[in-house]
Amino acid sequence: MSITLGKRSLKKGRVSLYIDICYKGKRKKEYLGIIMQRPDTPEIRKQNKRKMLLAQQIKAKKELEFLRIKYEQCEYMIDEIPKLIKHKVIK
Repeated sequence: MSITLGKRSLKKGRVSLYIDICYKGKRKKEYLGIIMQRPDTPEIRKQNKRKMLLAQQIKAKKELEFLRIKYEQCEYMIDEIPKLIKHKVIK
């Protein structure tokens, strides 16, 4: 499992940000709709830094969601073990 932040170059020096999710050999890209402008002025650089921080926060949130789902499934499986033993599915 890996979740990475990716960049795609656009026209006029702009960059679009996306999250690349790889899980069990499958890959999915989620475009964030965040477009960083060409860094010509200090104001634009400052805006781009804020946009990058926002994208990193979104990435961290996705990672937490994925881990929560993964470990909830593990808890469910652990809770099911006594039932499986009772029904002689597991010896």
